[in-house]
Amino acid sequence: MRRQPSAEPCHASAKMVPYRLLRLEQVVSTPSEPIKAQPVFLAISAYLVAKCLWRVFIPGGSWPLPPWHILSMASDILLLIVLMLMNWVTDTSGFDQKARRVRTAMFWGGTISGVVLVLIRFTGSAAWWTGHLVDGIFL
Repeated sequence: MRRQPSAEPCHASAKMVPYRLLRLEQVVSTPSEPIKAQPVFLAISAYLVAKCLWRVFIPGGSWPLPPWHILSMASDILLLIVLMLMNWVTDTSGFDQKARRVRTAMFWGGTISGVVLVLIRFTGSAAWWTGHLVDGIFL
C-alpha cells in the first residue's frame, strides 16, 4: 500500500520556512556593492575586447572537434549577456565622473566586441569552426 503524505514535517525539529521572491536588483546590487562589481565588469569587458581583436587580426588554426566551437560560441554569448545585465543592474550613483566614463566606454567596447564575435561565426565555414575572421590553414 502506498503511504499517504502527512501535513506534519518528517522531523520534529523541521519547520516550514516561508520564502519570498526577490527582485534581481535586491540580489545583485546593494548600495555598497557597485564598487565590488566594478573589477568583474571591467574584466569581462576587457576579455571580450581582447578576444575580438585576437580573432579579427590573428588567422585561425586547425578546426576544433565538434562540440568545442559550440561551447566557444555559448561562452561568447553568455559573457555578452552577463555584461549587459551587470550594466543594467548595478547602481553607479556612487561613482565619480571619470569612473562613469571608463565604465561606459568599456561597456560599449565589450558589447560591440561581443556582437562582432558572434557575427564573425556567420562569415564562412572556416569562421564557423575557428571563430577567426581569416582562416590560417591556406595562408
